[in-house]
Amino acid sequence: MKTIGILIGIFLLHYCSAQNLVPNPSFESYSSCPIANGSIGLAIPWTDPSTGSSDYYNTCSINIQSTVPLNSNGYRPPRHGNAYAGVVTYVTTISNAREYIEVELTSMLIKDSTYCIGFYVSLSQSSQYGSNGLSAFISNSPITCLGCLFPFIPQVNYLGSPIVDTLGWTLISGE
Repeated sequence: MKTIGILIGIFLLHYCSAQNLVPNPSFESYSSCPIANGSIGLAIPWTDPSTGSSDYYNTCSINIQSTVPLNSNGYRPPRHGNAYAGVVTYVTTISNAREYIEVELTSMLIKDSTYCIGFYVSLSQSSQYGSNGLSAFISNSPITCLGCLFPFIPQVNYLGSPIVDTLGWTLISGE
């Protein structure tokens, strides 16, 4: 099975000159150390809103699947701190396979205000293809889309050249 794994670190949503509204933006707070893939729910309060198995990687893990910096997807130090999340954006053997992560913001957004959204991504070393179409979608309520591609139009959508950097972190951002 060929997959594209994207690692995500430090998610930001804020007024363009104010505080971050994303709780646990660099996945540092956790209920327990990950011991296997598919553990994003351990990074409190992050969840996986689909039938995917979004991953959580942390230096506290003792399992090669989910430890940092060396894990089952290659070598990747966190951009900041001790942790990051991982999602699959493409699988050759499963049509429309995607993984997502979701979190409730710390406060409501104000209508007609401008917010900056940004997150850092890196292609895992075990991936054979780069990825684009990486995006962020803000909703009034939690999203659940079991076994489907999300039918939403994201407010921030990176459609540039595929992210192929397996050594550094690339910022995806917009307003």
